Amino acid sequence: MQKSTLSEGDDERFSPVKSKGSPASIQKSATLTGSCRKVKDTVADLHNLCQKWLKFNNEGSAAINEIANVKLQAIFKEEESKRNEDGEALTKTEMPEVLEDHCTKVLGIVDKMRKLVDKMEAMAGILHGVADLERHKVQCTLSDSGPILFQTWKVEDYGEATLKMLESYRNELKLKELLSENVCHVKDRDTMMFYTAAWVHQPYIDNSCTLLLESMLTETGHR
Repeated sequence: MQKSTLSEGDDERFSPVKSKGSPASIQKSATLTGSCRKVKDTVADLHNLCQKWLKFNNEGSAAINEIANVKLQAIFKEEESKRNEDGEALTKTEMPEVLEDHCTKVLGIVDKMRKLVDKMEAMAGILHGVADLERHKVQCTLSDSGPILFQTWKVEDYGEATLKMLESYRNELKLKELLSENVCHVKDRDTMMFYTAAWVHQPYIDNSCTLLLESMLTETGHR
């Protein structure tokens, strides 16, 4: 699975930089209005979504581990049965009823994660809308860039950064959906352990997402 990473240029572009010369950078949160207020509030909401995702991921990890324990015990019993000295064909080990409860819980967690991604997509739309508005207000619609609202980022950088994060979370959601749909049907140890590790480590959400979010929080004065 290929991770989404920032290019060298993107890393420099989205890094948080303190700029004493930007008037907006010294504005107090309570006095912000218009586009500045909208961007700052949206960045805070985005941070809250990421925190909720982390919470749901931890809950899912616990549920996946419970499934793994149940499945591995069942697999072990089945392997023991096959090694019986009498060589008789034995009935396949039945899975405990609690397994269905754990699987249902994982599916519910994935559904919550899907709603978070939908909200993140809406936030990207809000930030792009703010960028369009600011470009129109300063009559630079023919320009490739809009004004700087806070410290160093151009107004459209917030929407672009959110889209990069959104792509990572979308890909991770697809993985989570596949894991949740198939984890209860795993029949061997190696696959079960792979599913568990894939859920915990979140291969599509890497350090670039953290960098983008922290950069936005710093730029807008949340950090």
